[in-house]
Amino acid sequence: MRKLLLSSIFIGLTCFAVAQQTHIILAGGQSGTEFVPDYLEVDAGDTVRFIYETGYPHTTTSTSIPVGATPWDAPLVTTGDQYDVVPTVVGTYEYECTPHALGGMVGTFVVNSSTEVQELDPDDTRFDIYPNKVGEEFVVDLYLHHRTNAEIVILNLLGAKVKTIHRGSVKGTYKRWVNISNLPKGIYVVRFQAGNKLYSQRLIKQ
Repeated sequence: MRKLLLSSIFIGLTCFAVAQQTHIILAGGQSGTEFVPDYLEVDAGDTVRFIYETGYPHTTTSTSIPVGATPWDAPLVTTGDQYDVVPTVVGTYEYECTPHALGGMVGTFVVNSSTEVQELDPDDTRFDIYPNKVGEEFVVDLYLHHRTNAEIVILNLLGAKVKTIHRGSVKGTYKRWVNISNLPKGIYVVRFQAGNKLYSQRLIKQ
């Protein structure tokens, strides 16, 4: 009986030790153009949840992240919109609201180490576009080590999908010229999603 009790206590303590937390960042704040809070410290494996609160349509868009981490770009347009980032790589993550970055709508969170979470292999997946300032065409160049259902789309700054480049299974190297001559001039985001990994690159149509 005593051995069973000690085992139960050990299991309970182990579950508590690996429990992860969810941290909330509100998009909007009192001014309508701020992240609240704009600085956090979290543990690897925690969830950082961005939630639309007030103001004009926002985004949460990574601008500087550690090597091997997954970039993100997601719209936060109306009540109920939210987006989760689950960082597994230790380091400093900086992000912005693309439409309001010049007005100071930026933020930072720092991810501290956790022995329960392994770092991502930066060589497992690669995603790039070039050139990122184009008139009509650009190249999507990516690599996936394992066969995965993937989607590559172009979004406008409101997060609306304006073009689907690829939807389906991908393994190994994928390279394709993409024509955007029918899109108006402006700033877009090319988003690549493979399983639970999300990557994005900014594209300027001149």
